[in-house]
Order: sequence, then C-alpha cells, then structure tokens
Amino acid sequence: MDFIQAVVLGAIQGATEFIPVSSTGHLIVVPWLLGWDPNTLTFDLAAHTGTLFAVLWYFWRDWVSLYSSLVRWAINRGRCDETTRSRAMIGLWIIAGCVPAAVAGYLADDFVEARLRNPLFVAAMTAIVAFVMLAADRLGRKNRPWTSAKLGDWLAIGCAQAVALMPGVSRSGITMSAGLGLGLERDAAARCSFLLSAPIIAGAAGLHLKEVLGGQGLAPGEGWEFLVAAVTAAVVGYACIRFLLDYLRMHGLAPFVYYRLGLAALIVLLYFVRG
Repeated sequence: MDFIQAVVLGAIQGATEFIPVSSTGHLIVVPWLLGWDPNTLTFDLAAHTGTLFAVLWYFWRDWVSLYSSLVRWAINRGRCDETTRSRAMIGLWIIAGCVPAAVAGYLADDFVEARLRNPLFVAAMTAIVAFVMLAADRLGRKNRPWTSAKLGDWLAIGCAQAVALMPGVSRSGITMSAGLGLGLERDAAARCSFLLSAPIIAGAAGLHLKEVLGGQGLAPGEGWEFLVAAVTAAVVGYACIRFLLDYLRMHGLAPFVYYRLGLAALIVLLYFVRG
C-alpha cells in the first residue's frame, strides 16, 4: 500500500463506514477495479483505528456523560437521580446491543472472509439492503428521539448490526433501517447506529492489533502508510458523521438507495465485462 492508496482507501473507509453504502463492499470493489493489492491486515487496523477515533471524537460529550453516569450508578448501587440512572441504563443497553455482532463476528468471521468477499455477492447485498432501507424510510413512523430507545430497541438494532458482517450490507445502512423500523426519527436512528458501532469498531481494531503484533508488528515503511490511512479515515469519518446527522434532519435515505442500486448494477456489469 503506497501513499496514494493509503489516502484513497482511508477516505473511502472514513466515508462509507458511516454513510449507508457499505464500507466493506467499497474496500473490496475499489481495489479490485484498480488492480491494487494493499496489505489488508495493516490497512484494516489503520481503517478501524481512524473510524473509531472519528466516532469517539464526534460524540465525546455523549461518551463522557454515559460513562460518568454509569460509574456513579454503579458506585451508588443504583441510588442516584433519574437523569443519571437514565444515562447509565443507555450505557448498559449499548453494551448489550453489541453482543449479537460480537457473537456473530466470533462465529462467522472466517467463513465470511473465505466465502463471501466476492464482487457478485457484494452487488447482491448492496441491492437487497437498498430496498430494505427504502422500505424502512417510507414505512417507519419516525417520531421517537434517540433517548427513547430502550433495551429491546438497542438489542434489535444490535441484531441488525450482526447482519452487517456480510460484505455489501453496510453497518450504518442496516442499523439505521432497524432504527427507523422501530419508529425512531431519521437522525435518531443514525445516532443510535453510530453509538452502537463504537464498541464493535474498537473490538475489531483490537483483534487486528493483536494479529499485527503477532506478526512482529508493522513492516519497514508501513508506519507512514498506517498513519496516513488512519488520519484520513478519522477526518473524513468525522465530516461524514456531521454531514449525515444534519442531512437526515430534513431529508430521507432515497439518494443513498439510488446510489446503492447504481453501484450494484455497475459491479455486475464490470464483473462480466472484465471476465
């Protein structure tokens, strides 16, 4: 992975991790189209580090509030004011909501890596989830703020997050669809999606770090590529979180649906043209 690849792929990861068009799908398809062969392990670590920093950076006030409330609630054994208790419960529900994706990743990650990272599979899932997003956006009540989400809501969104293990699904796309199906406002569904993604991204980054360290660390010259990819993913990811939350307060998911359908068609066309 050279400097240009690090910038391009880092930007793609930062954007598509949060915009509902599938980060994994793009990171399979773009190198395939361009004939690139980046060091997947090094880039995966850089990409997850960058996007983790983006979601922690943007929502830092929420994270501080949730963590401090959870600590006070635990220390006082539940004897605290209603605001602290409510925030502590949200913190616990976010943790619980990550369990389905963590279990799915542990059980199925090797199968996904070996069998499903195929352009045609990516195209199929890209199109299927586009229709899921469209249905959720059109049929969801969209009248609940994110703070109204209870344990069952977080678990349902977490189960949707587990489905995103398959390339082409899009973690943000499928979890926002779940949130909309539960009646959340569009920007509320996106906020729940992003908050729920942080522990999973952190876990993935930790696993990649373990693999990199188990392989004697970064190879000579990879340090700069890692840094460039991580910083690019973080900056672009932060900008895309801010853009999407503002956008969804006034607009629906239709542009992303049309993009996904066009991308799916393009992947299929190029797959058969290129042989």
